[in-house]
Amino acid sequence: MSERAIDQVIDEMSAIIDISIKTNSAMGYFPALYRLVTQEVRSAIDEGKFDDDPRMEKLDVIFARRYLDAYKQYTRNEKCSEVWRYAFDEARRNKLTVLQQLLLGMNAHINLDLGIAAAEVMQGSDIEDLKTDFNRINDLLASLVDKVTEDLIQIWKPLGPIQRIIGKFDDALINFSMKLARLDAWRFAKDLHENWDRKDQLIYDDDRRAEKRSRFISSPTLLTSFVLGRIRRKESGTVAERIRYLID
Repeated sequence: MSERAIDQVIDEMSAIIDISIKTNSAMGYFPALYRLVTQEVRSAIDEGKFDDDPRMEKLDVIFARRYLDAYKQYTRNEKCSEVWRYAFDEARRNKLTVLQQLLLGMNAHINLDLGIAAAEVMQGSDIEDLKTDFNRINDLLASLVDKVTEDLIQIWKPLGPIQRIIGKFDDALINFSMKLARLDAWRFAKDLHENWDRKDQLIYDDDRRAEKRSRFISSPTLLTSFVLGRIRRKESGTVAERIRYLID
């Protein structure tokens, strides 16, 4: 994998963000977050923080390409994975909160794409050799949660007090935690790696499981739906302005 490959995918994410700002499209929320993650991974690679930095750049680029390819397929009316189609459909409808839109993207990318990328990059090798670096990528994802929360508070000011009162929108969204996503992604990566000859069926099955989780994110428990509905009506600014909050 060339040294500039990771820069290339960051540039492609930037192009999607720019288009989304110009068109006021909610499809720009997820890449605004994901570009930050990829930049953090690039910095970690440059600083030698992984056990195998070249391998991690290869993994990160394969991982990013899963999202970028799904975006291109969807916008060209071509077939993409069901979990990404669901996320993109909801972004086009723009009826959910910014938080829900981000969770839909994270669900698709972590619970489907990350396992595929890990299994692919470790073909011919022991996948357990990847586990420590795999967890480090997830740690980088988790480290951005506080920043995203700060950004969301800028979009909807009462979010801070509400979080203290009901604890981050009830257990419905707490259950979609980085820890659970990490465990599920690693399980899938190992299963796929060990059964690569059946990869098409395994990817199909995991895509359907992830898509069901997406439906729960968009329609969670009654209390959470009530709170999120109020937040959605009160979110400030245009979609373009909200995207700028996420990238600033």
